[in-house]
Order: sequence, then structure tokens, then C-alpha cells
Amino acid sequence: MTGDLREARSRGQHALTLAEAVGDFRVQASATFCLGAACLALGNYRRAEELLVKAAQSAEGELIRERFGAGYLAVFCRWALVFALVDRGAFEEGIAHAQEGVRIARAVEHPYSMSIASQALAYLYAGKGELSQAVSLLESDLALIREYNLTILVLPGLVWVRN
Repeated sequence: MTGDLREARSRGQHALTLAEAVGDFRVQASATFCLGAACLALGNYRRAEELLVKAAQSAEGELIRERFGAGYLAVFCRWALVFALVDRGAFEEGIAHAQEGVRIARAVEHPYSMSIASQALAYLYAGKGELSQAVSLLESDLALIREYNLTILVLPGLVWVRN
């Protein structure tokens, strides 16, 4: 990782093009997510949203239980999508995606995925100005983090609520 977001976007587009050329469905879904995440980090929220919705739809069905690094692709797609939607003020659409991410994370019974999905929903409520709901979610998430020793996930939630 070089930290060069434009390079990440370029490589993500290249990976997506290659995956589409060979018809590898799993790699297409992963590459679409990575490209969407790069666009999100670059502030291109509309393009990020388009890609992340596509990735989330691709990660349904047989891919719903597909691991992607530390978590599940179906959850990661919705997690990132929530950030793009909140930053555009599309809260109602964001709630639907965030709640679906929480539902999937609970269904696969994966604590890390449950935590990031819950934090995305909390971020959305904080952005919407519903701080009591955000804090309630983060308090529940903190219990999960402590139970499974996911201490790396504590900081993002605290930063969102305090900002």
C-alpha cells in the first residue's frame, strides 16, 4: 500500500476490467468493492455509490457467506456504501443498507462484521443528528468489542460520536 488513492482507483479499475474479461464473478465483486472504496476515499460519492451498490448486489446469493479478509464482502459493501450515502445526505437509503449489513453480519454470526455493520448504522444516525440512537448502538457495539477482544474497532466509533 502506497497510500496513493488515484493509483488505487486505477488498479481497481484494471482489476475489474480483467475480472470481467475472464468472467470471474467473485473477483468482479471484490474488485468492484475495492474500486468503490477508492472512489469513496477520493470523495467521488456518486461513483462510489454506483459501484458499492453493484458490489453489494453481486455479494448476495452464493457470495453472501464469502469471506473478504477480516469480514464478509456483503457486509463490507454495505458498510462503505453507508459512508457514501451519509456524506450525500441520503439517510433513508443509508438506513436500509446499514440495517441489511447488520442483518447479514448477524446471520453469519461474525463478531467483526457485526461490529463494523453496527458502527456504520451508528455513523448514519450520528450524521442524521439522532445521537441517542448512535450512542445506543455504539454502547452495544462496545460490549461486543470487549467480548471478542476487537479493540482495534473501538476508536472509529468514539471519533464519530465526538465529532
